[in-house]
Amino acid sequence: MIEKITYKYGMVSKLRRSVARASSLTCIEWTAPDMPSSVLASLEDENVLELPDEMGDPRAGTPIEVDLIEIRGHGIRKSIRVCNRGIGLFSTDSEELKRVHRFCCVMSDAWGK
Repeated sequence: MIEKITYKYGMVSKLRRSVARASSLTCIEWTAPDMPSSVLASLEDENVLELPDEMGDPRAGTPIEVDLIEIRGHGIRKSIRVCNRGIGLFSTDSEELKRVHRFCCVMSDAWGK
């Protein structure tokens, strides 16, 4: 059972341990039972919990586009960091990057901003 999903995204000049606290990042957060069904369906459809914890190349562009996804639940703790997702979609044929991209799009659409 998923209890909380946090999605932070934006641009940063440098990757640091504290990047998740960067004020330049937009933060979307849902907690159970108020999670959109589209987000939960995409989580399952894209098999997000099986994706690698780190994707993308932080050296691919400046500033660095960053996506941070945290999923918490009973027995579940998953964190994913994606660097330069847009550049990666054009420069690689990574199915994992495509899956995380689709999930990020669903989360943004569900947030409605």
